[in-house]
Amino acid sequence: MADTPSELDIIQLRSNIHGEHVAEAHVCDYCGTEVKIGQPVQYDVIRVADLPNIERIFSPPSEWHPDAVRCQNCNIDKIDPATDGFDEALVMVHLNESNGILSIDASSMTVVDFSPNGDGYQPPMFSPVLMSQFEDLGLARWIRVKHLLEFDDGSGDVMPIIRKGVRKSKDIPPNVEF
Repeated sequence: MADTPSELDIIQLRSNIHGEHVAEAHVCDYCGTEVKIGQPVQYDVIRVADLPNIERIFSPPSEWHPDAVRCQNCNIDKIDPATDGFDEALVMVHLNESNGILSIDASSMTVVDFSPNGDGYQPPMFSPVLMSQFEDLGLARWIRVKHLLEFDDGSGDVMPIIRKGVRKSKDIPPNVEF
């Protein structure tokens, strides 16, 4: 682990995400594969710690919240690259379904990796308006951007915007190819 979260961090993380409603479709945010309900799943969870450019445009949640779910094939052991301005964690949780609504069961949560604010690289240079438009704060995280770039199939009109934002960034991780 990059750093070990304190017991208080773990309690707060568990409390913030337990019962949190997640997308209706239970598919991996990285590859689109179905995520099985009732089996452990890995989630990227984040907490905004210090992102004044984003906080000027919209009010991101101040608590931990789920950012992306991973299928077993997309599970990772380490947050790499980490992003300064966020507390980031990889956790194993379960998904519950009740009346067609999916929610996180963090009662037996396991922290796989943790990266506190201050670790990592400065966030990519994306417009906070873009993040607000897509309602995806994860676009300001290098690990998500790296994945998008690796799996870009050339379709869609968002990737040129993402590549432009990466080129304008001041602190590009060496393992991010664009």
